[in-house]
Amino acid sequence: MASATEWFRCRLRLALLNLIILALLPLLPAGCARPPWGSIIEGDPAIEIEQAYEQIISSQQDCPPSWDAEIMVNWSSALSEQSFSGYIQVLLPAYFKLIVSNPLGQPLSVIAVTESRYQYLDAVNKSSTIGNLRSFVVRNDLSLALLEGPWMDWLGGRIGGAGRTISQIRADTEARGVWLTIAEDHDNGRIFEHLLINLQKQRITERVIVDEQAVPVLTVTYGEWLDFAGCLQPMQVAITGLAYGTHGELRFSEPARAELTPAQFTLPIPPGYNRTLMP
Repeated sequence: MASATEWFRCRLRLALLNLIILALLPLLPAGCARPPWGSIIEGDPAIEIEQAYEQIISSQQDCPPSWDAEIMVNWSSALSEQSFSGYIQVLLPAYFKLIVSNPLGQPLSVIAVTESRYQYLDAVNKSSTIGNLRSFVVRNDLSLALLEGPWMDWLGGRIGGAGRTISQIRADTEARGVWLTIAEDHDNGRIFEHLLINLQKQRITERVIVDEQAVPVLTVTYGEWLDFAGCLQPMQVAITGLAYGTHGELRFSEPARAELTPAQFTLPIPPGYNRTLMP
């Protein structure tokens, strides 16, 4: 488990923005594969699809705003492979905590994210790092789409709430469903993502998040859906579309509704820890 802690520290410096996902992504530019969406769907078929889309959003009202679960992470790139297990807490819209422990249950590292900042505790090296998410994005020349997007919805396989409109509907080139291009207004402009929806099962199969220039940032694929607390939740989340064949998988188990508050995502710093404050 010590190697998992070292890996977390490295990823924190390089790509902490995507904690959401998840605290793991190196956020390298995606390749130039052909998009999986095909011809535009219009007219009555498009109206029926929009109605199905609204039904999915309505069904999400039963989903708990906060939940926790056990998590298994597998990550692979051209340079290395990493696997570790942990415990995750999520609170909408943008609160996230991941705890990695040793076999005796003692925390090795904890990472927490709020709407505006990140915090990392390394129990092995007795250090604490706190920083501003937006500054991290600007400093590392990353896409604001990942900062301002509904990334807790991305993690939970949800569409999102109000303020999101369908700008285009297309057929899937492999007949897996239909692709909806969703636009959402933010302070820095509009964010777009492409959702592959299975109309029969009324769930998202895949989503492609794009940056301000419509360049794909990453692809998230969902599987092994489970109905818990009156809400459909994917137990398997695959992350692909990154450069150099980098890909990852998150597997959740024992999900449960949890009564969480924003205050629980501020980590108390133990005495004797070295403190680093990033701008």
